[in-house]
Amino acid sequence: MPKEVAALPISEIFGVALPAGWFSDEFDTAAVIFDTKPVSPDLVGFGAWTKMDQSTLRIELGATGGFVAMFDLQWGPAGGEFSVIQQSGPTVQLRVRGEIAAFADYLKECPPTVFLADGSELEGGLLKSPRDSLAQPRVVMEAMRHSDLKLTMKTYMDAQQLQGPVAAAVARLPWHREQSAQGIA
Repeated sequence: MPKEVAALPISEIFGVALPAGWFSDEFDTAAVIFDTKPVSPDLVGFGAWTKMDQSTLRIELGATGGFVAMFDLQWGPAGGEFSVIQQSGPTVQLRVRGEIAAFADYLKECPPTVFLADGSELEGGLLKSPRDSLAQPRVVMEAMRHSDLKLTMKTYMDAQQLQGPVAAAVARLPWHREQSAQGIA
C-alpha cells in the first residue's frame, strides 16, 4: 500500500520518468511551449537530476532545439505534500486541448515517477514499496540513440494489458541483441 512521505527516501535515485499519461492519445495534439516556441511532447524529456537535499530533487527538462529548463520537485513539510517550482530556463507551459497551463502546475497534478534503487517508486507525495511494485512487473526502457534527448518510458505488463506488440518490436531493435553488448556505432 503506498504511503505518504514528507521527504525523499534514503535510497539512491536511478531514474525519473515523465508521468504515465504523457504517452496517451490526449498528447497527440498537445505542445510544450518554451517561451513562445511550441515543441511536440514526443521531443521532450527529463535529463539529469540532482538531489539538492532531503526534500528537493532538481530535474532537467530538455527538448530538441536546445531548450533546457530546471524544475525543483519538493516534498513536505507534512506527509503527502508535494510541489513543483521552475527554477531556471525559458518559461515552460503545456497546451492540451487548447488550454495552456504552467508546466510546473502540470507536474504537480501529474507527478513524474522517481525510480529508486531499492525498487520503490515515488509519485508526488506517495511512495510505492517494492512489494507494491511486484504486483505489476515493469519494463523500463531508455531510448537515447541518435538523440540528445533522453526519453524514458514505463510500460506496465500484466494480464489486463498484454504488451505483446511492444515486446516484439523491442526484440527487433539492434541494442536488444547479444552483439550489441559491445555498443552501437
